[in-house]
Amino acid sequence: MNNGSRFTTAKYIVTAILVVFVLVMAVSGRESTKSFSEIAQALEARTNSASLQTAASGDLKRLYGLDPADYEGVLLKTAVSGMSAEELLFITLKDKSQLPAVESAINQRLAERSSIFEGYAPEQARLVEDARIITRGRQVFLVISADADNLSRLFLSSL
Repeated sequence: MNNGSRFTTAKYIVTAILVVFVLVMAVSGRESTKSFSEIAQALEARTNSASLQTAASGDLKRLYGLDPADYEGVLLKTAVSGMSAEELLFITLKDKSQLPAVESAINQRLAERSSIFEGYAPEQARLVEDARIITRGRQVFLVISADADNLSRLFLSSL
């Protein structure tokens, strides 16, 4: 890898982290009155597509380093194809003190995904760069998708 390529990689990672930080700071706030299962049901209904599948129980630990038993609820959907960066993560925290660890895990995952796709699939790398992260009270939502805007609106309207 030459210096120009390393600079480009670093630029994408820094940009993704800044976008994540700004989005998290901009939308942090009110607590939802709905349960995890109500919100997850709405997301599941909209994301039942051929491109996303519900992840196996150990995937949250493997991909994010987070133990699902530590949270009130977790919905993780990953791309069916290894050639796709698409992903959706919805977590309801048991306590707001868990938020920094979840944010850190998400930022690390985005950096990893960006570096994986930037060399051979620039359109997928752009999806990672344009990922949406929303935090509302104890709910944390991440979406990497060409439909990220609509899925973000769906999440917010489900609260």
